[in-house]
Amino acid sequence: MSDIMELSDDIRDIFCKYKEKQKADLFRTLNDVKCCECGHQSRMRNVQNKVSIYRKMTIFYQLILSILTVLLLMAFYALWAARRYNHVRLFGTGACASTFLWTYDDCTVAH
Repeated sequence: MSDIMELSDDIRDIFCKYKEKQKADLFRTLNDVKCCECGHQSRMRNVQNKVSIYRKMTIFYQLILSILTVLLLMAFYALWAARRYNHVRLFGTGACASTFLWTYDDCTVAH
């Protein structure tokens, strides 16, 4: 009876080792195969990261552009106001310079 038990145990061990070997081979094969979905997901993640960085940079550049535009407009207005003030000082109207933001309605300069 013990010989039969040993034989059945040996056969069972052989089959178990064979199944484990098959399982290990299958896992090794699956790890060697390239995953199309994994590559697609990683490419999609890369594109999404680039798009989010682009959006952040776009918002930043739009903000910088708007600030520079406002500063440029203020500089042009200052030049225009200085020119107008100098023109009024040179050519008359009692040095009462009226500008866009600062109007002189009551000019008290004596001639």
